[in-house]
Amino acid sequence: MINLDFVPNHIIIFWTSVIALLTVLVRVVFAFAVYSDALRLRRTVRPTILVNPAMWLFGTLMGGVFVAVAYWVLHHSTLNPFNTSVTKKIENDPIL
Repeated sequence: MINLDFVPNHIIIFWTSVIALLTVLVRVVFAFAVYSDALRLRRTVRPTILVNPAMWLFGTLMGGVFVAVAYWVLHHSTLNPFNTSVTKKIENDPIL
């Protein structure tokens, strides 16, 4: 266990508040980025996987960066077989 008796309480409270505020800010930014991308996918006639954009927004607010990474893996990585940009690259590859 770390002994912080020598650090004044107001310093600990200040830095804990700063870290909490930054965490909330990062979660909100990632959540709205995921939401706007999910809406963009929906406009291009490609539905979101698993849930609708509002649920991805809520999930990212609750889960943070980990849910944003899961969203990216499901929708934009090469693991998604419906990713048209990857499919076009494979079709145009002269080696295959």
